[in-house]
Amino acid sequence: MLDLKTIDAKIRKLEKLKVVLADDKFRELTADPEMLELLRAALTNGNGTGQSHRQELEITENAVEELPAEGSLRRKVLDAARSHPGKFNTRDMVEKLEAAGHQFDRDAAIAVNQVLRGLVTKGFVRLVREGSGRIPHIYEAVRRETTRN
Repeated sequence: MLDLKTIDAKIRKLEKLKVVLADDKFRELTADPEMLELLRAALTNGNGTGQSHRQELEITENAVEELPAEGSLRRKVLDAARSHPGKFNTRDMVEKLEAAGHQFDRDAAIAVNQVLRGLVTKGFVRLVREGSGRIPHIYEAVRRETTRN
C-alpha cells in the first residue's frame, strides 16, 4: 500500500530543493570547483559513502483515469512529449504540434508552456532545467519503468 503522506512530503521537499537549485547565487557557488567538491563531500557524509538515490515520479496504474481528455491540447502536448526522444523545450512541442496540423487560437508558445507546467504538476512531465530570460525550460516525459525478470 502506498503511503501518500510520505510521498507528498518528499514531493514538497523536492519542490523546495528545485527552487534552491534554480537560484542564480547557488549556481554561482556550484560553478566554483572547490565549492562543488565541498558540497559533494557534505552530501556524502564526507567519506564518499553516501547513497545516490534518484527518485522519479512514475505514472501509476490508476493514472489512466487522470489522463487529459482525448483531443484536448493537454493530451496532444502529452502525446507529443511522450513520443519525443529525450529532452525538449516548449518550441520543440510547438513545432511538433504545428507539423501535426494543430491550429492555435493564441500565442502557441504561451499555450504550450502553460500546458507543460500543468503536466509537470501532474507528474506526466519532469522539469529537467528551469530556464531564465531567453534560456528555455527543458523538460522530459516521465516514462514508466518496466521490471525485467
